[in-house]
Amino acid sequence: MESIKIEKIKGPVDIRGNVPGSKSILARAMVFAALSDGKCVIQNAALAEDSRVMMNALRDLGFQVYYNASLKVIRVYGKNGDIPRKEATVYVGSAGTAARFLTAMLACSDGTYTVNASPQLCARPMAGLLSALKTLGVKIKCLGKEGHLPIKIVGRKPRLGVPINLNIDASESTQFVSGMLMALGCLPNQSTITAAGKTHNSYIDMTISVAKLFGCTIIKDGNTFKVGGTGAYRCADVEAEPDVSSACYLYAIPMLLGGKATVNGVMQSSIQGDMQFLKLMETMGARIESDDKGEISLLHDTDSLPEGDITIDMADFSDQVATVAVLASVRKGKTKITNIGHIKKQESNRVLNVCENLEECGIKCSRGKDFIVVEGGNPKGGTIDPHRDHRIAMAFSILGLRTGKMTIKDCGCVDKSFVGFYDELAQISESHTES
Repeated sequence: MESIKIEKIKGPVDIRGNVPGSKSILARAMVFAALSDGKCVIQNAALAEDSRVMMNALRDLGFQVYYNASLKVIRVYGKNGDIPRKEATVYVGSAGTAARFLTAMLACSDGTYTVNASPQLCARPMAGLLSALKTLGVKIKCLGKEGHLPIKIVGRKPRLGVPINLNIDASESTQFVSGMLMALGCLPNQSTITAAGKTHNSYIDMTISVAKLFGCTIIKDGNTFKVGGTGAYRCADVEAEPDVSSACYLYAIPMLLGGKATVNGVMQSSIQGDMQFLKLMETMGARIESDDKGEISLLHDTDSLPEGDITIDMADFSDQVATVAVLASVRKGKTKITNIGHIKKQESNRVLNVCENLEECGIKCSRGKDFIVVEGGNPKGGTIDPHRDHRIAMAFSILGLRTGKMTIKDCGCVDKSFVGFYDELAQISESHTES
C-alpha cells in the first residue's frame, strides 16, 4: 500500500493549478451520448478512475466508445436509445455514478445483465433504486446482500405510449433520481418521477442541465420530475467543465496559508454544486474574483480564519465535508457541520473517517447522526488512513502543507477523481518550500 509524506510549505502561496474534467458531468454525458441517435464528442475528458470505469462498462454493453488521451476527447456512438448487447456483465468498480446510472439504464431495456462492483461499492446502498425498478416490472436478483450489488437484471421496456409514474426513495442518494431521469427520458413514454428525500440537490440540477445539451427537457416541480416522450436523445458535442470538487482542494490552500489560487478554466458560470464551497469561503474571509472571461481566483490575505462557534449546513455540497473539517481544525472555536448523515455510506464512513483522522492530528472532534463538531486548535502532522477514500486523502494532504510531517497511506486512491493531484501538490511545494 503506497504512502506519501507531505511536508510544510511557506505561505503566502500563489497557485495556478489544473484539475481534470468533472467526473460527474462526464458520467452524465456518456450515458446521454450512449442513448442518443448518433456520434457524440465529449471534450476535456481527462479520465479519472470513475470515468474510465463508465467508459469500459459502455464498451462491455456493445457501444462504440473511443478515447484519445492526448486530446482528452471521448467519442460515443449512440444507438437510438437501444443497448447493442442483450446479455452482458458489466463491472462498475467503486464508481457510484456508474452503478446507479447504468442499473437504471439496463433495467429499462430488453436485455439480461449482471452488474458487479468492488467490495467498497458493494457496501453502499442501492435499495431505493432497486425497489423503484421492481415496481416497473423489472426482475432484479441481488447476488449478495439484499439491496446491494452485485445484481442480476432482467430488463423490461415499458409499453409504447403508456405513461410511467414512478415513486423513488432518494434519501440515501440523489443518483437514484438522476439515473431514472436519464433512463426514462429517451423513451417515447411520458414519465413522472416522485422522489422522497432531499431533491433540491445540485447534482439533480446538473443532470437537468446536461439533459438540455442532448435535446431533453426535464420539468422539475418540487419533488416531482416530468421527462420523456420524444424518443432517443439528440447527439451532441459537449465540453466537460473542470471538476470543481477537485478544484476546491487547491482553493483551500490559501485559506490555510494565505495567498491566491486560480484553477484553469473554472468559471463563475459553472453548473457544479461545489461552487457553494467558494461562497462559504467568502464568509470565512476570502475574496472571490473573476477576470474578464469569468475565470475565478480565490484570495485570502492571512493564514488565520475567523474565530467563534459556527454551524455550516453542507447538505448540498457534502463532497467538501473533509475539506471544511480540516479548515475548521485551524480556527479558534467550534465548527458544527450538519445535514451530512448520508456521507456515512459513501466511499467510506466519512463521518467516522474525518473524526478519527482529525484526532490523529491532535484535534478534538465529536459526531452524531448527521453532524460533526470540530474543536479547532493547532493541528499537527500524523499518519492518515483514508480507508480508500479519495476525498479524505486529498483533504488531509492539503492540511499537511500547513502542519508538515503528514503521511497519507494508500495515496493512490486519489486517482478515483483527481489523477495528477500529487503532481499539483509537488509543483506547489517546489515553489513554496519552507527554508
